[in-house]
Amino acid sequence: MKEHVNIGADVFSRIYERTGYAPFGFAIDIIRYHHEKYDGTGYPEGLAGEAIPLCGRIVALADVYDAISSKRVYKPAFPRERCWDIINEGKGSHFDPRLVEIFDRNENYFWSIVEELRDQED
Repeated sequence: MKEHVNIGADVFSRIYERTGYAPFGFAIDIIRYHHEKYDGTGYPEGLAGEAIPLCGRIVALADVYDAISSKRVYKPAFPRERCWDIINEGKGSHFDPRLVEIFDRNENYFWSIVEELRDQED
């Protein structure tokens, strides 16, 4: 499971080498580093803090928020308050504390996106 970040980044690296298409170069860092944790306990490299590219830190938070706020075949969507708790419990350990502060200031907007996407599923 943990190898998916390296496999995905390697695929995009080959595409980027052939095309030179700049967004693919940016995507490589997102793919490779979105499972790193701010405290260094993530993977694949165990990077911590500012050593994790900003795009990886942003997508790490977004990925978790999407996973917990969305219904999956193996679990129901969590309620809004629980989603907020999970993100804030990860402040400084899983997530960049500054990004959690930005999340908190904009949580109403993010939740409106969750609800809009849920409405589209029905």
